[in-house]
Amino acid sequence: MPLIARVLRVEITARKDDFWPVLEAIKRSGCMHIEPIEDQAEALGLTDDEAAEERALSSILPVLKEMERASRGLQESEPSEMSTEELVKEVKGTHARFREALEALERMRSDARVMTDHARVLAAAARVAPEGQEYLIITLSREEIRHLNRIRGFLDERGAETRLEVVEVVGSRVAVVIPAKNILSELKEFLYQEGFNELRLPEPLSGLKPGEAMDQLEKEMGELPLKMRKAEDDLARFLSDARPRLSALMATALDRLACLRVKAGMARRGRFTFTIMGWVLEDEKKAFLAALKGLPVAVSFSRPGKSEYHRVPVRLKNPWFARPFEAILGIYQLPMYGTFDPTWTLWFFFPIYFGFMLGDIGYGIVALVIFGFMRALSKPRTILRDFSNLFLWAAGWTIAFGIAYGEFFGTIGEALGMKPLLVHRLHDITHMLMVAVGLGVLQVMMGIFLSFVNNMRLGHVKHAIYELARFFGIAGILTAILALAGVFPVPALWAGLGAVLLTLPVVVWVEGFIAPLEMLSAIGNMMSFARLMAIGLASAILAMIANIFYSKIPLLIGGLIVALLFHTLNTVLGIFDPTIQGLRLQFVEFFSKFYITGTKAFKPLRIGGKDYVS
Repeated sequence: MPLIARVLRVEITARKDDFWPVLEAIKRSGCMHIEPIEDQAEALGLTDDEAAEERALSSILPVLKEMERASRGLQESEPSEMSTEELVKEVKGTHARFREALEALERMRSDARVMTDHARVLAAAARVAPEGQEYLIITLSREEIRHLNRIRGFLDERGAETRLEVVEVVGSRVAVVIPAKNILSELKEFLYQEGFNELRLPEPLSGLKPGEAMDQLEKEMGELPLKMRKAEDDLARFLSDARPRLSALMATALDRLACLRVKAGMARRGRFTFTIMGWVLEDEKKAFLAALKGLPVAVSFSRPGKSEYHRVPVRLKNPWFARPFEAILGIYQLPMYGTFDPTWTLWFFFPIYFGFMLGDIGYGIVALVIFGFMRALSKPRTILRDFSNLFLWAAGWTIAFGIAYGEFFGTIGEALGMKPLLVHRLHDITHMLMVAVGLGVLQVMMGIFLSFVNNMRLGHVKHAIYELARFFGIAGILTAILALAGVFPVPALWAGLGAVLLTLPVVVWVEGFIAPLEMLSAIGNMMSFARLMAIGLASAILAMIANIFYSKIPLLIGGLIVALLFHTLNTVLGIFDPTIQGLRLQFVEFFSKFYITGTKAFKPLRIGGKDYVS
């Protein structure tokens, strides 16, 4: 059975003078998850030189992160052998060249936005002021547009043209072009007194007529995209060339910072010694001791007690086929150490539910192509690779259920002569509902039994008795219901009622009088699985409607387009709906019965120190 990996508490004690060789050995082993000490006053702490080194490394970390984002991620790399001073100097030099190239590109982009605004303003000026006539341009916020009536009143008093052109510019401002024929100086004085801001065009454009200025601007705008493209290519080339070195610099900085922060807050100070405490996987104990061989250290191991399981870091240990489903638990939260790891139940139930709902050979093949392509594009040990593998399982079950239902893009399979192997879900709705609810009964009862197992593992005997009593009580209720429905013989009715009467005092003793209501709520959880049938039925009907449109629309191409649109919509819905509802059934109806979350993942100190630097 899949397990949470067993861990051992480890405590290492050595002389203070041997701290750095010991920590280097721990880091190179890659086996020990180091715990911070609770009272920082007891920490070994950093010397003045080490504190200055830590500050210098912390100062370049945001710079490295900025370049990492621009490079769209850095590759794994070994730390370089160089001093912190050399590291900081090289990072700052590389960043200066990066910022120079980036700022040059940003200036061009800003110029492009400004030129676009100027082009709109000049086009407005050409409409307001015929060739050769004078005009002024002011800028306002959108809230100040109401003050334009004051300008119109001024122009009307002098018999001037009152037509104004309002043009949106960058930000929350607008530009207003005002005709100024024969009243330029008066208009400037008025605008100054009223507090309006005049917009001055760039020097090369300010002395030109609108038409001439537009010609000049269009020339510059025509040249700018080529310059921008070159600047983008230069920046991309710089980042591509610098990426291997940036990876090494990042690894070096993180490696040193991790070690300094272990000394600062994860090593306990003694009079002549220091102590580091943490956790090691039981399977890696020998490798860990081999890494420390030859060093003057005292190492002790012990198993964690049940009372401290909530503090133990968790490493999931699943077979290769179930490992992609650990990504779902990562979204939720890892289980507590010593409890049941439900990864295998996700591997078993989620793809089956997905296939049960979508259940179509054609849609399954489309999903297989989509997620197969995503898998080909993804890198190993990434979230994208895990989710691609996860949905490939789901696509496989979709095809399997499509064969069982005899569906290929809905009723096309039937038209091609396909027959359902098990059930026709559009005709046998009752059977589909019974199967869906039956799956709910199976999984909810399994969840209650797993809660019994978890409580026994944690030493919570009273709660374990409650879960076991609840299990048999609900089983009794279900048996009585089925006996009343005629599925079981009459003696089963009395056996079910007897089980309920025997378990009721136990659950009330443990949880109080609310416990019987919780037993009934579990029945509601089982009924919630009826959504498996409902969503599957909706998908099948939508596919059927798509095919009806194709056959009913007289124009062949029109019917084909409508059918393709409906099938595309059904494919999208058929992927999203089963995913959301399938996960909801796991997290809400199943996990709520037994799942106990842990505190943290097992993250050993390794070369590169990534997990120890936030």
